[in-house]
Amino acid sequence: MQLATMDHIISENLPFRASILVSKLANSSNLDVFHKVEEGLDKALFELAIHGFRHADHSLLIKQEQIDDLSNFQR
Repeated sequence: MQLATMDHIISENLPFRASILVSKLANSSNLDVFHKVEEGLDKALFELAIHGFRHADHSLLIKQEQIDDLSNFQR
């Protein structure tokens, strides 16, 4: 579904902001989504926004929990 949606956006030359969960992209064994995002970037249609390491509402976390979560990029 992700690839079909991005294919449509690219074929219609529509601007798009891709919000990426770093932990999902970095640990993916299927690089098709990564390469499709790369294609959208190369065509200047996609703008990337980092959605975070994981889907966490940092406004609900205390300061130390936020620091711990943001320091977690090596997992």
